[in-house]
Amino acid sequence: MCRLRHCTPGGLIVDYISTNRPARHIGDIGICAVPQDSAISAAVVASLLTLVVVLAYQYSMTHRAALFAAAILACCITPPAIAQMPLAPERTVEANSIVSERDPEVRVSVPETAVYVGATRWHLYDVADAEVHVFVEAGEDRLVERFYWIQFEQYLPSRPDARYDYPESNPETATLSGRSVHVSAGFGPGSGHQSRPGSDSEAFRRLVADNGYLLPRAMASVRFVELFEPTQRKELMIIYGEDMTATVQAVGETLRSGAEGVTADDLYAPLIERARSRIALDPPGND
Repeated sequence: MCRLRHCTPGGLIVDYISTNRPARHIGDIGICAVPQDSAISAAVVASLLTLVVVLAYQYSMTHRAALFAAAILACCITPPAIAQMPLAPERTVEANSIVSERDPEVRVSVPETAVYVGATRWHLYDVADAEVHVFVEAGEDRLVERFYWIQFEQYLPSRPDARYDYPESNPETATLSGRSVHVSAGFGPGSGHQSRPGSDSEAFRRLVADNGYLLPRAMASVRFVELFEPTQRKELMIIYGEDMTATVQAVGETLRSGAEGVTADDLYAPLIERARSRIALDPPGND
């Protein structure tokens, strides 16, 4: 049989124990593909590698062949694949609110008519720890009319120099429940859009689709981002989205009023106000 003697994020040591002779050390197997901040623990990988060695000896493979088989398994577990493995979400759901006890301490509330569809957490491109929660408002046909995408994110220790650059890339600010946030609004594709593999957009769309909801063909959205600590390595991002119906109606009303045209401000300002009116940020203890 094989016994795991020692296991760390950097490697493991396996002993082969024969039923008719003393235990002997058969070798060290390094798992250099598994970083300390990996979503999969070294103990799990160690168990898989131990199983390989056990099977190898069962089928009378040599010591070197067994270690070679284990090394192949270790090489198959590449950092990008590990980085995309899901982690357990840290924030909790209370009715129509997401409660966060840290980074930041906040209760994010949406309308009671919104339905919670789930959460996911993973290492985003092996750069940041990202946790996404999603609520939707939809009709009986399960076509989404509005969504609330709430994301907690921070750079991993392996990226010590990384910072979020919203002050430069998105300097526009507004207040949300009295808190200063960077704000941007826009229009984009809904259903049928192919997100970048492993992205937060892909995670959001998967949560919606896996729960049987369908995004509209085109959407209007507002993104709020709070950088709540001075290092700018952590963010709270909230995206409010809706189908284009309200925006199209606003354009029609503006043109019917005799206006010669419609500016971006004519469209974005009411969209941002609708978003602000439907999202509340409070201390975690408030309900």
